[in-house]
Amino acid sequence: MPSGIPPGPWRSALRLGPAAALVIFVAGCSKGDPLDSPVKAPDETTFNMWRADENGALPPEQLGDIDKAVQEIRFQVIAEGKASGSEAVEAATLQEIDGMTVRKVLQRGLGLELTRAEAERSMLEESLKVNEQIRTRDIYTKTADDLTKLTDQRDRQLPRLQAATEEVERTKRKIAALTPTAAPSP
Repeated sequence: MPSGIPPGPWRSALRLGPAAALVIFVAGCSKGDPLDSPVKAPDETTFNMWRADENGALPPEQLGDIDKAVQEIRFQVIAEGKASGSEAVEAATLQEIDGMTVRKVLQRGLGLELTRAEAERSMLEESLKVNEQIRTRDIYTKTADDLTKLTDQRDRQLPRLQAATEEVERTKRKIAALTPTAAPSP
């Protein structure tokens, strides 16, 4: 019996009914992974509008990570001398991230944060080692005040070292979570 629908794949899909058509339509319209969407940052206004639109697409923690990542990229722009002055730095930062995927911005910014945190942790560890060597080597020649100052300095540095270590580990976990995992082969 002729149905008025030309033969082909659509004919069999339409036989499944309106529910199947709706499922196919919704699947075709889904946005996909928001981390794979491009950042729109040709200028500050457009970036701020894009950022506001992302409020519903990403969890609050990742929105905070985007802000941190952009800040780290901004620091890099300044450190590399690509721009100076607040407006020029902002424009250069936006130029760096415009068109990158959210995932790439996060990976780059968190990678910069990790490098900075590891350097800070390394400096603290080295400082503690040097201070400990001074303390043990000169224990007989140092006054009680000198030893107290060294001990106080160590006591202030230990929590900073612990915080730096935690920041390194937290950043490593965030970077690892951004790496898409391959689907298992059948």
